[in-house]
Amino acid sequence: IHGSGLEDAKREAQRLAREDGGAVFCHLHDDVRVISGNATCGLEIVRQHSAALDPLMQQKRALSRTGRFSNGIAPHAMRGAAEAVARANGHLPPGTGQSLDAIFVCTGGGSLIAGVAAIVKQLMPGTKVIGVEPEENNLMQRSLLAGHRPKLSEPSHFVDGAAVQQLGSEVFRLCDSLVDDVVTVSTDEICAAVRDCFEDTRAMLEPAGAISVAGLKRWLATRPAAAGGASRGNYVVISSDASCIEFDILRFISERA
Repeated sequence: IHGSGLEDAKREAQRLAREDGGAVFCHLHDDVRVISGNATCGLEIVRQHSAALDPLMQQKRALSRTGRFSNGIAPHAMRGAAEAVARANGHLPPGTGQSLDAIFVCTGGGSLIAGVAAIVKQLMPGTKVIGVEPEENNLMQRSLLAGHRPKLSEPSHFVDGAAVQQLGSEVFRLCDSLVDDVVTVSTDEICAAVRDCFEDTRAMLEPAGAISVAGLKRWLATRPAAAGGASRGNYVVISSDASCIEFDILRFISERA
């Protein structure tokens, strides 16, 4: 561990890489290999969600034997056709099935949300990828609105697991093209999300791990309620940096939650 923040640690890692001819500096976020590794999280979500459609694929194969489906049709089209048939037969209610409405991701340095967006937008282009960050450290939101990469003078201390001062160029390029929205949340909302997660799972999340839950709650609170108590959609939150929490901060969280 070196320094008081990510920038200090990065500079030290760069120095060590320069002095050691055999060492390779790998950026914490702004590296295509790091972004690609984070993309596997999005791929896992897609795989888990798509597995629910396996019964529909079986219906499609049954229909294809009747000649109602031509050979060589693309897999995503087969899924769509099977889903449409199942819905028409009353097996699926409207708004369910392949449609995952949104995935909420802590923005932080951006490699996770960039990777998730890159894979999800290829395989499920209708699914929104929404970033979540603290109100007082909305670096991603500022960057996307400005169209360039501003630098913050001071990163967030409360959500220190996702505190950076400037987005990398590759992260910004991908997020600018692929991220649908950014939600900002207050410290109190983050603390409430930490409490919610603990009460539901008995897992103690650090602020950077619970912030995506707070973002989903804030986002849904701004949407109209579904008629008749119907489902308001299908959503996933990614809880990253989930358990690296200082004991001294627990009292602060419990008082604000």
